[in-house]
Amino acid sequence: MDFRVLGPMEVLHRGRLLPLGGRRLRALLAILLVHSGEVVTADRLIEELWGADAPPSAAKLLHVYVSRLRKSLDGGPSDPISTTAGGYVLHVEPGALDSERFLTLAADGRRALAEGEPERAAAILDDALALWRGPAFVDVAYASFAQNEIARLEEARLAALEDRIDAELAQGLHGGIVGDVQALLAEHPLRERLAAQLMLSLYRSGRQADALEVFQRTRRLLVDELGLEPGGALRGLQEAILRQDPELQAPPAAVPAPAAPAARRRLPVAGATLLGIAAIAAVAVLLAHGGAAGPPVEPNSVAGIDPRTGRVVASVPVGVRPDVLSVGDGALWVANLDDDSVSRIDLPARQVVRTIPTMEAPAGLAAGAGGCGWQAPTDRCG
Repeated sequence: MDFRVLGPMEVLHRGRLLPLGGRRLRALLAILLVHSGEVVTADRLIEELWGADAPPSAAKLLHVYVSRLRKSLDGGPSDPISTTAGGYVLHVEPGALDSERFLTLAADGRRALAEGEPERAAAILDDALALWRGPAFVDVAYASFAQNEIARLEEARLAALEDRIDAELAQGLHGGIVGDVQALLAEHPLRERLAAQLMLSLYRSGRQADALEVFQRTRRLLVDELGLEPGGALRGLQEAILRQDPELQAPPAAVPAPAAPAARRRLPVAGATLLGIAAIAAVAVLLAHGGAAGPPVEPNSVAGIDPRTGRVVASVPVGVRPDVLSVGDGALWVANLDDDSVSRIDLPARQVVRTIPTMEAPAGLAAGAGGCGWQAPTDRCG
């Protein structure tokens, strides 16, 4: 049984997606996954699921939810949830949790990079980053019990992205990563390692003045927001660029490998569905002229990115847990899994013009001239 938390929560058994039920059942599974292999007391589960609003019948309701979760996970040779005198334990087989696989691969990639094998490191890190389908634990993004784990995994994801950039710099592929590093630094402007990587890639691309401007901009942000000067590594790089240190020259360029899928290089952010609009022509045409800064992306939204800059240029709130997307009939159709609906986004207006209730969470969408269909062919989005 495979558990996925790097994006919308999923459980698969022999390639089949198991039904997980509504929000509280997903929250229960998330708590047990955060503490997999550990006993989680009934009192703690009640506190995390209901907080101060726990009803008098919370203990009985918890028993019902655990029974429902056991039924949802039924399919393996044994019950993955054990009941103990103190509470409940979720047993996850080694390698069955995607976040664990990601951390293992990220460590392997970092080790290959340290051993002077950047090409192998890049391939391993690509495999690690490809496991991310969206923000970690997005189903419970605002729950207090998930915050530490979400922060830990997000920091590991950013470190893996930085390692991936180092692997490309070590192969002399600086010219192809400037835009990606600029987009990442725009999202995380106080990360000095990203600033250094952008400075080095710009300098090696013959853009010394731009590289020095990155240093000045980063320094201003650090001083204004944190009251700190840049660290020694970033200052040392600035000085090396000023004196045009030969040590900064790029190694001979490797033969470029086939481009990694966009999802491996630019990942969903802020609990939203992020459209790689270069792959959807209709959206690209309509969203490619957004403002430079880009709107904030809220949870349960669909965002568009400019394929030239990687910046967010549109953000449209939809239903709860947007997932499947389809473009057709001048609109973008979005399946909302947790409130059993389909949203129709008018592309020129960049807003939802209709929300269609469905009998159950749509498993797929097929849009075309005249409308959109989901599940059975007779169901029409109209």
